[in-house]
Amino acid sequence: MGVKVAMNRRTVFVLGAGASCPYGYPSGARLRELICYEDGFIKHYREYAKADSHKQAVIRDVEQFRDTFAKSHIKSIDLFMSKNPQLAPIGKRIIAFEILRSEKDSRFAEDAQWRHEQLQELRSHDRADVRARYRGVADCIGGDWCSFLYNRLIEGQTETDPLPDLTGDQLAFITFNYDRSLEQFFYESLRSSFTEVPEDRIVESLRNLKIIHIYGQLMPLKWQNPQTGVDYRPQQIDESLLQNAAANIR
Repeated sequence: MGVKVAMNRRTVFVLGAGASCPYGYPSGARLRELICYEDGFIKHYREYAKADSHKQAVIRDVEQFRDTFAKSHIKSIDLFMSKNPQLAPIGKRIIAFEILRSEKDSRFAEDAQWRHEQLQELRSHDRADVRARYRGVADCIGGDWCSFLYNRLIEGQTETDPLPDLTGDQLAFITFNYDRSLEQFFYESLRSSFTEVPEDRIVESLRNLKIIHIYGQLMPLKWQNPQTGVDYRPQQIDESLLQNAAANIR
């Protein structure tokens, strides 16, 4: 992969959409495909909105946005919204819905690789109805850079001080992504790597890790904020969750 991490000096990672792709989140191009596919976003959104009069009223705006975006032939939904600011509120709702949907199916490490192989089989299947299942999901493309970085961070840790030192601004991430996969990966990895360390100490350590979301984060995770946070991979997407997530997109 060619990534070098020197933890004896300050290191900043700048992350674009491709950084989340290995774990089941769409790239900008794939996000457009999911929104414009008949079997992609709109199919799932219609299922979400059925039997609710308020959601049925919103879905007309969602369908209009989707049709206009598709016919614009603009590859980036962000660029499309910047040229059509009156459509931005609906666009943010669509982005939030797709990211939350991707979060429910997201995977890390070997699970992500296995998911990628499954999707490749669907994509090349002889039957059209089987291939159609691939169209509605984000791919898991790219190397598992999070695991690579994490293992570099914990190299040389001693039993007396097992947690990696995340203080002192030695490591930071600037991300253009809205999703919460990076935070969840570090939390999940530390909790499972150091089972004898109290959770509150792990959370305290993670608070020192600088992750700056340039354009906002959907919402904090439960361990980040017990009052307003939402667990990773929520059981269901409800209206309150969707509205709050969309409002956090800048």
